[in-house]
Amino acid sequence: MKIGLGTVQFGLDYGISNSNGKTPPDEVGAILKLAVEKGVRVIDTARLYGESEDVLGSSLPDNHAFDLVTKTVSLRRETISKEDVEAFREGFHVSLEKLEQPQIFGLLAHHADDVLAPGGARLFEVMQDFRSAGLVRKIGASIYDGTQIDFLLDRFDIDLVQLPLNVFDQRLIAGGHLDKLKARGVEIHVRSAFLQGAVFMRPGALPPKLAGLRPALELFHKAVDDCRLSPAALALSFLLGNPHVDSVVCGVNNIRQFHELCTAAEEGNVADKELFDKFAVNDPKLVNPVNW
Repeated sequence: MKIGLGTVQFGLDYGISNSNGKTPPDEVGAILKLAVEKGVRVIDTARLYGESEDVLGSSLPDNHAFDLVTKTVSLRRETISKEDVEAFREGFHVSLEKLEQPQIFGLLAHHADDVLAPGGARLFEVMQDFRSAGLVRKIGASIYDGTQIDFLLDRFDIDLVQLPLNVFDQRLIAGGHLDKLKARGVEIHVRSAFLQGAVFMRPGALPPKLAGLRPALELFHKAVDDCRLSPAALALSFLLGNPHVDSVVCGVNNIRQFHELCTAAEEGNVADKELFDKFAVNDPKLVNPVNW
């Protein structure tokens, strides 16, 4: 299954619709058990996700076959110093300890601008050292726009990216960036599959600052009705049917949500490019939640 499991809710009280706080450890265990049954491959976490790495470390089944991906400490410096490089290096070793793993599948720079900043090449060299030592199989960055992708591809030998993509935010398809990444053999993990829940909203309930999204949302809900699918199933169809997308990372708060997510993924089998093209908005003010 191309659905990946996001785990921020395992370590933080995260999400505007989350009224129950962090996912309890026994619920995490049940989610991971179902993930095994459903053939989920990717589990995504990060140093910034509170206790998520600790919870995973104590909950993962023995001899699991998951591809674990974590993200580095966040530096957000104008210039990367020697001390920053050491903190970056140490942060990864702490992640391995918390996850209770001798090695993991993927390591992403949590903020691509860290490795793109002056001195940031030293951070990427550290990641390459981890890869060479067999501590991680693939390295890369979590990115937000095509400019970051262009800079990364020009400067570094990356294997993996995580990026935003959904029925309304198709910028990285329109700009040819998914094609560029695949031409370089980069594995693509997608986040923001539901645009922070926008796909579930009724058009009339959008806040004024997102009024520009209304025409596309109306078309989307008409298609939902015509296809007799849930909004989640249609939104996932767009992503799961894209041959460039290797994993769609979605976070859940509980086992019920994970069951619903898996059901939507299994039901969503719409492959109609012309239909999905109609939903594209691609205005950063509307599809990048940072601008909300």
